[in-house]
Amino acid sequence: MKLESWARKYLKSEDIARIETCVAEAEKVTSGEIVPVIVRRSSSIGHVAPMLLMMFLLLFFVMIEIVELENPGFGHSWWNLVGGFLVSILATRILANSPRVQYFFINRIDGEWLAKQRAKIEFYEARLEQTKGRTGILLFVSLMERQAVVLADRGIAGKLPEGTWDEIVLFLIQGAKSRDLGSGMCQAIQRCQEILSEHFPILDGDKDELSNRPIIKE
Repeated sequence: MKLESWARKYLKSEDIARIETCVAEAEKVTSGEIVPVIVRRSSSIGHVAPMLLMMFLLLFFVMIEIVELENPGFGHSWWNLVGGFLVSILATRILANSPRVQYFFINRIDGEWLAKQRAKIEFYEARLEQTKGRTGILLFVSLMERQAVVLADRGIAGKLPEGTWDEIVLFLIQGAKSRDLGSGMCQAIQRCQEILSEHFPILDGDKDELSNRPIIKE
């Protein structure tokens, strides 16, 4: 799998096979179907560029007025105005593509909510609800929002206490923060294996219903 530039900041090419192997090993001892999903972001970023541009233009006009106080006529010259607009547009185009800048313009609570909604969408797109016994489990990471979500289908969720997945979420977030998502994802999968093998051991005739390969998308 060829990784996009944004994904290469968090994953190495060999991490794909590593995660796939971890899933395969886990599913040898449990009837659960584990699907890792990594997305670039869950939030819309269409508002970032206009807001940045407005901020730069406001800053530019404030600076123009300050210059004009000390040098009448200089600040309002045609070349200075055009130059200020061009610099503002260029700075906006550069910074609007930065994940850190995009994150700054996203409300934390909104980002968390949107990541959870995206996780639900990915759960169904991965066909996790179609597994025999309803034992699908999604390990989801949304990188820009720095959010991780674990979703288990009703065959699993209804039989485990609240807080079961907290440690797994922590592994995923730490892996993303350290730019070593391969290790974080494998730690999460191995912990899933421990939990699921105890409560949902593999059954006779159990088949691997879903691909073990991690899903990586925008």
